Order: sequence, then C-alpha cells, then structure tokens
Amino acid sequence: MQSHLSSKEAYLEKFKVLQQDVADHGKELTTVEDMSAKLQTSVSDPAVPTTVAQLRASYDTLVSMTTDVVCLVERHYREQCVYEESYTYCVSWLHNAQDELDTWEKSVEPKLSALKELQKTMSEGHSRVKQAAKMCDTVTPHTSTDGAQTMRSNLEHFALSCDKLRNDVKKAIVSLRI
Repeated sequence: MQSHLSSKEAYLEKFKVLQQDVADHGKELTTVEDMSAKLQTSVSDPAVPTTVAQLRASYDTLVSMTTDVVCLVERHYREQCVYEESYTYCVSWLHNAQDELDTWEKSVEPKLSALKELQKTMSEGHSRVKQAAKMCDTVTPHTSTDGAQTMRSNLEHFALSCDKLRNDVKKAIVSLRI
C-alpha cells in the first residue's frame, strides 16, 4: 500500500515540476510579445500579432491544463492518504477485536468446561432422583399419610429444582458459546 502512496506522491512532484517549467516559460512569451509589438511598429505585417496571439492562447491553454492535472493528481494523492488511513484503522481494529476475542475465549473456556462437566454429572443426579422416587413408592405404604405426602412433596420439589438446574446449565452453555 505504501508503494501506491509513494508512487502517487512521485507523480505529484513530477507534475508540479512540469507546471513550474511551463510557468517559467511565461516570462519568455512576454518577452516575445514585447518584441512583436516593437516589430509591428517597424513592419506592418498582420501575421506577426496574429501568430503571437495564437501562441499566447496556446500557452494559456497549456497553463490551464497543467493546473488541472496538478489539481487532479493532488486529489488522487489525498484520496490515497485517506484510504490508507482508513485501511490502517480497520486493520488495527480487527487485530484489537481478535485480541479481545482470544482473551474472552481464554476466560470462557474453563467456565464452559466446568458447565459441561456439571451437565455430565446431572445425568447421574437424574438417575438418583428416579431411584429415590422408587424408594419413596416402596417406603410410603409403611409411612404415615402426612409423612408420605411430605416425602412426595420433597421429591417433586427436588425433581423440579433439578429440571430448572438442567435448563439453567443449558442456557449458560448456549450463552457462553454465542
């Protein structure tokens, strides 16, 4: 990218030198016009002032063209500078964002692993809830009505809490992966 900017800067300098060279010849043309005016007083040839006027018009056109070209090349150079500044900002932003993501992933990975491990142990907890429910069914016929109802209520509450925990773990895993 820098080579593009250097290339445009070199072109700009080249055209500025050319523009100055053209401007420097304006003094010589003024001298020719003065000499033409003196010559016209001694020789009455209408071709001399016409030719000098055409020469002045051509020179003025050339000055205008060099000015236009220099302005155009300057604009291209400025645009290249703005582009390179924008591109450099984008590259810097991308590197910073990547660094942030790397840092975030490093801090999240242990949490994600711990949640996955918790998720694995929850299947074991689910098996134990089933086992406790079977035991409740076995024990409640030999337990008072209030005691049996308390056991079932506690077991239902525990099962609901386990389901909520399982859903919370799933949500946490999903939110960490996003």
